[in-house]
Amino acid sequence: MRGGGSALWVTLDCDDPQYSTAVIDSETDLATPVRHRKVSGHFQGTDKKFTFYLPPKKQWQGRFFHKVYPLQDENASDTDISFGADSGAYVVQTNGGGGYRVDA
Repeated sequence: MRGGGSALWVTLDCDDPQYSTAVIDSETDLATPVRHRKVSGHFQGTDKKFTFYLPPKKQWQGRFFHKVYPLQDENASDTDISFGADSGAYVVQTNGGGGYRVDA
């Protein structure tokens, strides 16, 4: 953290105590809108939720997409899931709100 009450800098080695414990609530293999694995969870002690939509391993090309908008929830649209898979990416979605930290 930076001193003087300024914002937390998100880096490879930072540890955000509010979002340091992710809890996986469910894992499901789905066939629609495209084949993918859906992993949903939350951050312990918060109301913040997340979902990862993972394409088959052979389809992944090292990319990810994360649409950030103040009014989104933790569920990505079929269009976003399909676009991610077609682009060789996984998609991550959070219920956001309350600043950038949960989205980071």
